[in-house]
Amino acid sequence: MNEKLESFLISKEKILLDACMKSPFLISESDVLAKHYSLIDKEIETYNDFIVSTQWRVKDR
Repeated sequence: MNEKLESFLISKEKILLDACMKSPFLISESDVLAKHYSLIDKEIETYNDFIVSTQWRVKDR
């Protein structure tokens, strides 16, 4: 995996997790994924095939 991309995605996962943990609302997995994708919208356009093929491995870290 491209180390720069992996590092970027993991940093976004941490930001998202921090935001979700501070939320007073229950958040479903689909909400988390929607927010995750909105955070990296431009990068998804650039790395779409790569992210789709690796999203679960990155997400599980």
